[in-house]
Amino acid sequence: MNELRFRGREQYRVSGRRLAVLIGVAVLQLLLCVVRIGVVGAWISGAIVLFGAGAGYLAFRASTTVDTAGITITWFGSGRSYPWQEIQWIDVREVPGGAGAGYTARIHLRNGRRRNLPGLQHSELYPSPNFGTNLQQLNDWWYARSLPAGRIRPQPKFRDRHPQGFVWLIVLPATLVLVLVTIVFVVTSQG
Repeated sequence: MNELRFRGREQYRVSGRRLAVLIGVAVLQLLLCVVRIGVVGAWISGAIVLFGAGAGYLAFRASTTVDTAGITITWFGSGRSYPWQEIQWIDVREVPGGAGAGYTARIHLRNGRRRNLPGLQHSELYPSPNFGTNLQQLNDWWYARSLPAGRIRPQPKFRDRHPQGFVWLIVLPATLVLVLVTIVFVVTSQG
């Protein structure tokens, strides 16, 4: 076995019905914004739709490749490679959500950074029946190519100890700023 490859396109299966509903909601949002707010609403709605489409494309395109040299994470282009000597720990991060918890494999680097591994994920919405097997294969490669002294479990960071708290500290203020900017655009465009 020369390499393992985990792709987002194998993880996320988009049904035609869901895609049709999503496109219908986006068109309805665009029309309502144009009628109610005007051109500014169309720009805001268009930006939201483009952002969502870009995020979906990125998740669909992303992949993780494991080979003898290390792990390569690809979001754009050829990706970023991390040699086995840089990888300090591999674990699974649990992300609580409305549709049940999601699980994402990630690597911890010697410099303290953490990287999620796209394609190695499991959730209620997008179940991966091979998640445990794939994670075990990844760990087997890591154990075979790293020294035992180099495998040190890092201390959990704030967002690992309080996943919901992290969401509220980052996402809520960002959402409030976005809502306030939208309100200011609406008020200034009407007056």
